[in-house]
Amino acid sequence: MADNNNNYPNLLIISINAWSDRNSTGNTLSNHFGEWPSENIANVFLRNEEIENSVCHKYFRIYEKDIFSSFFRGKSSKEIYSNPGLNDNLSNETKSEYIYDRIKKIRPYTILLLRELFWWIGFRKLSGLDEFLLDFNPQVIHIHCPHLIYPHRVLYHCQKVTRAKVVLYCVDENYTYKSKNPFGALYQLMLRKHILKTIKHADKNYGITPELCEYYTEISNKNFELLYKGADVTKPSERSVTFPLQIIYAGNLQYDRWKTLAL
Repeated sequence: MADNNNNYPNLLIISINAWSDRNSTGNTLSNHFGEWPSENIANVFLRNEEIENSVCHKYFRIYEKDIFSSFFRGKSSKEIYSNPGLNDNLSNETKSEYIYDRIKKIRPYTILLLRELFWWIGFRKLSGLDEFLLDFNPQVIHIHCPHLIYPHRVLYHCQKVTRAKVVLYCVDENYTYKSKNPFGALYQLMLRKHILKTIKHADKNYGITPELCEYYTEISNKNFELLYKGADVTKPSERSVTFPLQIIYAGNLQYDRWKTLAL
């Protein structure tokens, strides 16, 4: 069991992606928790990806190959460790995983619904996670509000096992998105149910914009507070600016983000 360092509570972070400073979620986590003692922080993540940060060294990985194996015959996932910049304990991507990742990027809703079925049944048969949670004994669980259903269920399970307080951070407006695809509409209906349940389940709710905080407060009757990333601007760098300004957007285009970019 980890001991508190300087009165820092044991903090468990649940994320879909591996904690890497190269993706937006990992970058935000490192920004918010960069000063947290590493012995008081752990991460449960749900993708077979490389870890790349200097904050957290204790992990439990569950990825879809584990869930599929558990669905059919039962399987244990296991705790892994990582030093900054080292990923020797992460398995190499197999050919089947490569094909599956290519299919996922197409994001047909039939695949999403099928994946939720595998997670719903396979996760309940998966072993190893409870031992990890009880050994680390988190007092706080932090999660970015998931845009998929199964991470919400992972959160509920982790909170049930540990009885930890839950801190939710909403960074995308997934709740009001509506799909014209019948399977998509069904999936979004299920997702909205879980988002609202998670908001009400949380002991503390944060939002990334004032508008998001106001909207979620209105629909859930739960208070949302504004939380930005931190930055040191005491010594701004000198940069030459040429006009017209050119902007590169390197993010994804989910949830009609292209419309905002077009404006």
